[in-house]
Amino acid sequence: MDRSSSEIQDAQDAGYSFGNFRLEPDGTLLRGKTIIHLPPKEMQALELLLAHAGKVVTPLQLKQELWGDVHV
Repeated sequence: MDRSSSEIQDAQDAGYSFGNFRLEPDGTLLRGKTIIHLPPKEMQALELLLAHAGKVVTPLQLKQELWGDVHV
C-alpha cells in the first residue's frame, strides 16, 4: 500500500526510529543517546530511504534525488 505524501510528511515531522537509531525531525541522528554525525550526502540518502521505507529505491532514483543533473 502506497503512503500518501501527507502521511510521509507526518512521519517526517515525527521523526524515524529504526533498530536502536532515531532520526529526529531536526535531522539529528541518534544511536541510543549518542549523536551520530553523517556527512550531508549520506544524511540525504538516509532520509530518502527512510521516507520510502518498505519500497524499492532504485539507483537511478537515488542519483536523481541526491545529485540531480550533476554527473557522478
